[in-house]
Amino acid sequence: MNKLICFDFDGTLTEKSSWYLFNTHFGMTPEEDHSLFHQYLENGFDYKNWMLEIVRILKERGHCTKDAVAEFAQTISVREDAQSTITALKEKGYKVIVYSGGLKQVIEPVALMIGADEVYTTAELVFDENGVFHSIIDQSDEMHAKVKAFIALCVRYGIDESEAVVVGDGGNDLEIFRRSKKAIQIGNYEPLKEYAWKQIQSLSEIKELI
Repeated sequence: MNKLICFDFDGTLTEKSSWYLFNTHFGMTPEEDHSLFHQYLENGFDYKNWMLEIVRILKERGHCTKDAVAEFAQTISVREDAQSTITALKEKGYKVIVYSGGLKQVIEPVALMIGADEVYTTAELVFDENGVFHSIIDQSDEMHAKVKAFIALCVRYGIDESEAVVVGDGGNDLEIFRRSKKAIQIGNYEPLKEYAWKQIQSLSEIKELI
């Protein structure tokens, strides 16, 4: 029988947001990042305009290049028990997937390094011919993009959505939590609790649950 476990990245495999770390590393102030995110949450502007504003600010600062992003990705820290948990799950026969609303060039190398079998992200950086940051390709709605990837994975591996284990912490995991009977919440985000099968505070707890 195929076994599948899908991990969110930011706030799940990591404690800090890779978006925040990326934005502030490449020239945005913490206040600018907070303001933009708050405006998005409060419907001051939609996802597309949020991304356009991030692009505008980062291009103005002029520090973001393909090589610099590759170096930056190596600085992302995962939870101390992330790699050992993934290793243990793979030994139990699980296919480990990471899916994220983050940037491909940031998330993918980190997720593969700690043992993920596959990585899906909803956003990707675009560079010009000189390797200088140009724009961001995104799928607009992170939650629905992640759901689409989740459904496709379940079909490909022949697993009922309700039987796939999912691990997440925030709002863009909500619809997937509704679909799985084995949704594991890390942290205390209140809206997820209604749909969580189990709630944990450390990734290592997963090994005893499944």
